[in-house]
Amino acid sequence: MINQLVSKEPTKWSFNYNGTDYYFTDPGGIDEYVKKANQMGVTVSIILLMPWDETKQNLIYAGGRKSGHKFYAMNPDDPTVAATFCFLAQRYGQADCHIDNWILGNEVNIPNTYNYCGTLDLNTNASIYAATFIQLYNALQNLNPGALAYIPFDHNWTSNEKGKGIAAKNYLTAFWQAVNARQPGVNWNIAYHLYPPVLTSSKMWLPKYTKYTPNNENAQYISAVNLNVLTDYVQNHFGAGTRIILSEQGFTSREGEEYQAAALAYTFYAAQFNNMIDAVIFRSYETDPNDEGLDLGLKEAGGRERPAYNVFKYMDTANGTSYTDPYLPVIGVSGWSQIVPNYNSLVNWN
Repeated sequence: MINQLVSKEPTKWSFNYNGTDYYFTDPGGIDEYVKKANQMGVTVSIILLMPWDETKQNLIYAGGRKSGHKFYAMNPDDPTVAATFCFLAQRYGQADCHIDNWILGNEVNIPNTYNYCGTLDLNTNASIYAATFIQLYNALQNLNPGALAYIPFDHNWTSNEKGKGIAAKNYLTAFWQAVNARQPGVNWNIAYHLYPPVLTSSKMWLPKYTKYTPNNENAQYISAVNLNVLTDYVQNHFGAGTRIILSEQGFTSREGEEYQAAALAYTFYAAQFNNMIDAVIFRSYETDPNDEGLDLGLKEAGGRERPAYNVFKYMDTANGTSYTDPYLPVIGVSGWSQIVPNYNSLVNWN
């Protein structure tokens, strides 16, 4: 949380930005985790968020300074925001302590909840976000040039969540235009959330759900069923250099744990065999209150392993199909190649 990092009083952690010293609280709790992951060769991702903070409203975009929302659009007009990005980029841009993927905000196309700026207007949202994104991008270019910056979207592609948000496809175009108007040549990337079209069901392959995810760019949602719609669109409009990670997705076990396991395997393979996807991150390890009653955990709260646990554990190993193939009948197919473009059973798993 950005607000927890910024200090109004001098501390021993500071960064001089354009001639002014900005101070920060001790971020050292992250260091041990990052260093350990670096030593193991694990790619590290971070999400930068701004919750409501009565005492630090300067960090929030002026039009969004109203309590009651989960997260807020950061204020690109306050140099503290850019200074914070620089401080973090420097601290986590070291050979033995580096963060690789930097995600700015959460599901920014649902601004009333996750990136509040006081309006649902497409161009206003894209403009504010683009200005802040460029500040993060420039900080990384100067102090951690091997890292990538990402814009995050939920699973709505042409849907605007019944007027509650902005279609990711529209936001993407407006953001691209806003970035180019300010600073051409920015290497921006996408962090997409590949949830099923209906969060309360993992059975995304059923016709009653695939009607929302057809294989064309007018699809309302993007899921494992039509992931190529997103990747083809990005590659055709912005180029293969615009990379995509699937940074958050989970599948409910409420309809049956076998459906959760099947959806997990399906989504993993869809990502694995799509050359525009660089990473796929699942939630949750254990059922968690933040699952909002969906029971997304690979384990129950008491620790019992659900079938999805072993699917997750082994699906990227040489014996992975021994754990994923049993769920093919659950989906109603005889092989993954029937539903996963470019699926290769002979892939060499490292």
